[in-house]
Parts: sequence; C-alpha cells; structure tokens
Amino acid sequence: MQSYSVDKAGIYTDFGGLNALKAQARTDKKSALEEVARQFESLFLSEMLKSMRKAGDVFAEGNYLNSNESESYRDMFDNQLSLSMTRNAGVGLSEALVRQLSRQIPGMDDQGGRLASHKTSLADYDRSLPDLSPQLPVRLQEVDEVSKSVAVQAEPAGAL
Repeated sequence: MQSYSVDKAGIYTDFGGLNALKAQARTDKKSALEEVARQFESLFLSEMLKSMRKAGDVFAEGNYLNSNESESYRDMFDNQLSLSMTRNAGVGLSEALVRQLSRQIPGMDDQGGRLASHKTSLADYDRSLPDLSPQLPVRLQEVDEVSKSVAVQAEPAGAL
C-alpha cells in the first residue's frame, strides 16, 4: 500500500493522493492524521497568503503591472509557496492539530501523535548560550568610565 504525503506532492494541483490517503487512514490512523494536519496547514497558509494579497490590492489599482494574468500567476505562486512551507517543519499548526485530534481517536497514545523530528517541550531545545567575547570586560569598563565622565560634566537639572 502506498502512503501519500505533502512531501510527495510536487505541485499544489496534485489531487491524486486523496484515495491513497483514505486507504492509509484505514490502516495507519496516526500517520494519516499527521498527513491530514499537514495538508490543512498548507490550506490554511494558502488562505492566509490570499488574504494578505487581497489587503494589498488597494495599492495595485491603476498600476500598469497589475493585470488578471499577473494575479493568476501570483495565486499559483502563493498556492505552491504554501505547499513548500509545510514540507518540513511548517509553522506548528499541524503539530497542534495532531495533539488535539489524537485525543479523540481510539488507540492513539495519550501524548498524541507527534510529527517526526519536532520538539515538543522546552527540554528539547538547546539551552546553552554562546561564549562571551574575551574583550567584553574591557569594553564594559570603557563604557563605565565614559558614562561616569559624562555624568560629572552634566549640569544639575535645577540649574536651567
């Protein structure tokens, strides 16, 4: 049985995987849920881009570069962009959907299905800071000396 994913869809008009996704949902609910969540995230991002473009249409009125054809190409680009944005990590919407919806599916674990290679808690993130520059203490001392000399030269506020 062949599984279908957004990763395999080359372009946004690839609707051929719907039947494969239905078949996958019968056998592997967790991965099907993850894929549906990714597809929903892609659709959501597409609609968000469309709304953002529509908000800027007021600036395109009277512009000789704006035409029906350019709008069509822009819409196709936005749809493809939304698909590309969800290929790897996405924006996190699919993770949240999987966590919420997996609680309602019998047989899923209590933590919810996790998308592969995603960080789920603060402990998963690197907490180290980069090393400080060896010149930093010297620079801080210089700044402190300058600020003290400026404070001495400043007139009191009541002297004006």
